[in-house]
Amino acid sequence: MQRNLKVGLLKDEQNNEVLAFRHSSTNRKIEIPGFKDLNEIKSNIKEDAIHFGMVFPNDFNQKLNGSQTGKVKIFHNSTKLGYKEQLEVILI
Repeated sequence: MQRNLKVGLLKDEQNNEVLAFRHSSTNRKIEIPGFKDLNEIKSNIKEDAIHFGMVFPNDFNQKLNGSQTGKVKIFHNSTKLGYKEQLEVILI
């Protein structure tokens, strides 16, 4: 049985890309719990409660709107294999 992919985001992130990602996940096998801070995301990764954590910088939308590169930090447990491939399949 294949489990849903759980990707943690900060609760207060409300940029356009996060909102679009949250909206698109409703039709896919992705759960997106919200967390209060990065430490909570990291703790949940260590406890295997989530597979990934994604953190978008405050200026993410401004950079994209200005045709610049917006960097997203992705946190994961590198000892767990297979989730990267699962995420690639779901997002394509």
